[in-house]
Amino acid sequence: MRGRFEWQSGYGAFTVSHSNVEAVKKCVAGQAEHPRWMTFAEAFVMFLKRPGVEYDEWHMGN
Repeated sequence: MRGRFEWQSGYGAFTVSHSNVEAVKKCVAGQAEHPRWMTFAEAFVMFLKRPGVEYDEWHMGN
């Protein structure tokens, strides 16, 4: 509903080591070419799973 204020139920934050800054810059610059078959939620979960970060799947659909 447009115009209705709500707090989000969760958040995510990632850090980047200095040695990976250039790779992250390239990734961000190429976001327009991001695969259209992957949703934001799917990409977010991929970034969580890769290093073994635990998360609550309930937040992925709400």
